[in-house]
Amino acid sequence: MNEWPLFIFTICMQAAIGGVLMIAMFYKQFQALGDHDPYTKLRTPLAVLAGISLIGLLASFAHLGTPAHAFYAMSNLETSWLSREILTTSIFIGALCLTVLLAFVQKRIQPILIWVAVIAGVFELLCMSESYISSLISEWSSLYTLSSFYGASLVLGPLLVARLTFASTDEKTKLYKKAFILSFIGIVLSFIGLIASGMEGHFGLILTSWIIEAIGVCLLAYSAFSKKAIQHLAYLTLAVLFLAVGMSRYAYFLAVS
Repeated sequence: MNEWPLFIFTICMQAAIGGVLMIAMFYKQFQALGDHDPYTKLRTPLAVLAGISLIGLLASFAHLGTPAHAFYAMSNLETSWLSREILTTSIFIGALCLTVLLAFVQKRIQPILIWVAVIAGVFELLCMSESYISSLISEWSSLYTLSSFYGASLVLGPLLVARLTFASTDEKTKLYKKAFILSFIGIVLSFIGLIASGMEGHFGLILTSWIIEAIGVCLLAYSAFSKKAIQHLAYLTLAVLFLAVGMSRYAYFLAVS
């Protein structure tokens, strides 16, 4: 497998987008945790999400060769999904990093910037998916690409935010329940993609990754609905979910080997 930069880029960006979506959807709940000021609760998750997105950006530069190539690739927005992907990626990372910068300077969160990042991120996933679907790789031209990309975002990001949010055990339990809802939707999307997969040559690896992903979501459900061993179990759940998504993405890029 020779597409390690794209492997890192897709997973990092999808995790970051899912995390920002979690924050935006349940922003009022985060406000309640912080006595209407979610800065102290969200500064660590937002900083980590920004860091992950920047790692993904650096990985994409490794694929493109030089950052200058990204500007050339963005010159065909009317017809090129890759150009649209680069644009939406830039907007997402810019809005997220600006949110983090202003949060640490002003000691408060700017929710409008979070929503800008969410909108850009949702469209970025669409553009990212269409970039691969419209490529010459026949295995990518199926519903699997779209559903697995959106599914990975919902499976990884929400739990990452829930775990990193500074909160009491009872508050964490509420956040894990929110993360479980989004992760369950994500794994359903992944299953739909699994059924529609055109990856016959690597179906066994993809199926195995989905089973591991399902185990991870079950662990998350335990954390959400049981107060026992929540803290250390969340790290194990994150590891299992990242392993599962990594396996499925590895199988995905084997198609170009």
